[in-house]
Amino acid sequence: MLESQVIEALKTLKTATYEELRKHLIQEEVEFRDIELREVVARLVREGRVTRIPSPERAKFLLKLSDA
Repeated sequence: MLESQVIEALKTLKTATYEELRKHLIQEEVEFRDIELREVVARLVREGRVTRIPSPERAKFLLKLSDA
């Protein structure tokens, strides 16, 4: 459930930091624990469904849905 909501959020946001993703989900009134979100994001990155892009300007990684 949270996984599909993360994917939908990234479709809407295009790219986002972890914190921006978290805030978006909270605004959408999605209920989750922070550790759950971290685990889902990590699993999606490992599976290749989400890509982490370094952003030197922001000194953070941006999350983006993979093109595949």
